[in-house]
Amino acid sequence: MTVAAAQQSAPEVLLIDLSSLFWNAWHATAATATSEAGKIAVDAVRRCVGDNDGKLVAICCDSGKSFRKDLLPAYKAQRPEKDQSAYNELGQLKKRLADDGYLLWGVDGFEADDVIATAATLASKAGHPVRIASADKDLLQLLALPNTTALRTHNWSTVTAKEVVAKFGIEPDGLRDWLALVGDASDNIKGCPGVGPKTATKLLLENYDIDGLYRRIDAIPGGATMTPEARAVSTPAILQALKDNRESVLLARKLVELRTDAPIEFDEIYERREPKTTTTAEDFMSQGPIDADFSDDRISTPPTPTPEAPKAEPTKADAAPPAPTPAPLQPSEPVTALTVQGPFEMQLEPMSLPQAFMLGKALYDSRLYTRFPNAQAITAVMIRGREMGVPALTALDCFHVIEGKPAPHAHFIAARAEAHTDCEYFMFVGGDATYAEYETKRRSQPKPIRHRYTIDDAVAAGLCLKEAAVRMAPMDQKDHRGNWDKRRAEMLRKTAAVQLARIAYPGAAMGLYSVEELGGDA
Repeated sequence: MTVAAAQQSAPEVLLIDLSSLFWNAWHATAATATSEAGKIAVDAVRRCVGDNDGKLVAICCDSGKSFRKDLLPAYKAQRPEKDQSAYNELGQLKKRLADDGYLLWGVDGFEADDVIATAATLASKAGHPVRIASADKDLLQLLALPNTTALRTHNWSTVTAKEVVAKFGIEPDGLRDWLALVGDASDNIKGCPGVGPKTATKLLLENYDIDGLYRRIDAIPGGATMTPEARAVSTPAILQALKDNRESVLLARKLVELRTDAPIEFDEIYERREPKTTTTAEDFMSQGPIDADFSDDRISTPPTPTPEAPKAEPTKADAAPPAPTPAPLQPSEPVTALTVQGPFEMQLEPMSLPQAFMLGKALYDSRLYTRFPNAQAITAVMIRGREMGVPALTALDCFHVIEGKPAPHAHFIAARAEAHTDCEYFMFVGGDATYAEYETKRRSQPKPIRHRYTIDDAVAAGLCLKEAAVRMAPMDQKDHRGNWDKRRAEMLRKTAAVQLARIAYPGAAMGLYSVEELGGDA
C-alpha cells in the first residue's frame, strides 16, 4: 500500500503541546487563582480533541532541563520565574489528563516540541495524517511532512504549508534557517542583528539555506563587501553582520532545530485507554455518617446483643442430655446504624464530611462537572450549598467558579430572597437593553424597596462596553461574544435582581456574588 493510500485509511494522529496550552493560560490568568490555568488547559485539550471520531491522541510535555540549556545557558533565561504553585498545578493537570484516559509523553532533556517532532515523523512514516495543536511557531517546520496540519491554539485557526508560505514567504522546511537568522526574542535566541523577516526570506530564497548563504559569502574575493559578487548576495551592512555573527547564527540554528530522536514508545498511541475511576461504589458505601457536625443525632448505636446464660452442667442422672444450644454470633465491633428523621426526599446529602469527600471524588470521576478543577472544589461547593440548605447536586448545578471563587447563578440568589420568610413579594417591574428594575416588599416594613440597574452601571463595573459588540461570525459558526453583548436585557435583569436581594435580604446571598456580577457567562 502506498503512503497516500495508507493516509486515506489510517486514523489521524493528534499531538497536543501541553506546555504551550498551560503556560499561555497561566500568564493570561496570573492575576487570578493559579488553578484557573489548569481548568483552561483542560478545556483547551478537549477543544483540540473535539468529537473524537477515532483519532489517536497524545499530549506532549516538557520534562526536566532541556539540552538547549547546555548549548546556551541564557536560553529562555529572560522569562519571568514561575511560581512553585504553578508547577504544582501543572503536575495536577498532567495527573488529571492521565486519569481522563489521555496518553502523555515526556522525555527528560527534551522539550515538548522535540517529542511532537519525533511523534509526527514516526506517524507520518506509518501513513497517518498528522495534526499538531500548539501556539508555538517553531512547530510549523513540521508542516513539511506530508498530510500534516497545525491547529494554532492561540486563535484556533488551521494552518497548512500553503499558509506558511503566504505568511513567511518560504516553505516549512526553510523555517529552521529563517528563525535562526531572525532570532526569537521569546526564547532569548539572538540570531543575526539587522536581519529582519523580509531580509531573511530574501536571503534564503536566493541561497536555499544558511550553509548555501555562507558558502557564497566565503567565495567573495578577499572578503570584500562592495564587489559585484558581494552586492549580488546582499547589502554591505548585512554582509558584515552575517560575517560578524556567524557563530551566533549557527548556534541559533541548533537551538531552533526540532529533534526527531526523542526516545518515545510510539506504539503506545495505539493502546486503548479508558478514564480512570478512583472511587468505587464500595468505597462510597464504606464511609459511614460519622461526623457529628453533619449527622447530629441521626446516628444511633443499638445495644450489643447479650448472649444467653450457659445452661447448667447435666448430672449423671440425666439419661439423655439435650443438644447444646449454640450461642448467638457476636459482632467483632459495635454495629452503627443510620436512622433517618423524616422522609428521604427531605434529607440533605451528604451527611458527613467523609461522605462529602467521597461524593466529590465520585462526581469528579464521572466527568459530569468538568467546570470544577478538582474533586476538592466539588466538595467545597457541596458543603457551601449544604450551609444554605441546598442538596449537593443542586448546588453543583447552580455554582460556577469565577476568578477562583464559587459563584451561583443570579436566579439562585433571587430565588433565595423570594423564599425569605419576611418576603411578601419579589417582582420585575420593567426594563429593556438599557436598564432593569425590580421591587420587593418585606412584611416587617411599611414600604416596598425598588432597585434600578442601568447599562451605565454595568459599564462602570467593567462588565461590558457602552455599545454591544456586533456578531461577526457567520450564522453557522459559534458566536463567541459574551452574554453582555448577546443578551444585554437579560443580564441587566439578573444583576438588578441580585443586587436588590442583597439590599433587602442580606442573608440570602451570604457573601456570594453571582456569575453575572463577576462578568462570567453562565
